[in-house]
Amino acid sequence: MNEIEAGLKSVVDTLLELTSFFILPDWNDVIQHMLPAAVVLFLIGPVVTLLILYWLYQWLHMPRFRVRPAEVGPVPVPRDDAGLPLIPASVPYCSHDGLLYPANETRCSECRGELTVRCPVDDTLRSASEQLCAACGTRYVLGASDTAIAIQRRSGPPAGGEAVA
Repeated sequence: MNEIEAGLKSVVDTLLELTSFFILPDWNDVIQHMLPAAVVLFLIGPVVTLLILYWLYQWLHMPRFRVRPAEVGPVPVPRDDAGLPLIPASVPYCSHDGLLYPANETRCSECRGELTVRCPVDDTLRSASEQLCAACGTRYVLGASDTAIAIQRRSGPPAGGEAVA
């Protein structure tokens, strides 16, 4: 029975020795080994986490496509069956060259002459640089809203791949 008691006592002593390591640690060893892990865990970890979350936020809010505004230049004035020009209201045009221009242009790029605009109210002609119709008193600014832009369409699917259905 002494052998069994001695065996149990050695097992209990081993368990007490192991549990004393966790219950009553050597603080110098704990600080020496755990301080670098604590610095990484509590200081560097949150910074890296915030950077990853910011990157994820930026990636999720990134536009999925690129809009390419088309460069709108002068276009020929459309004509009716009799060959007379059909000039739309509030669009600058050059009567000498027969070209329609974007709303923010005031001079013809061909002849350098001043562009003309037809009033939408009474169909009188005025200079594109004037904001007030002399006949009816309508006041408006050409090109005041640049939100309506022409978008250039691609002629086919992107290079190196098929179009997404």
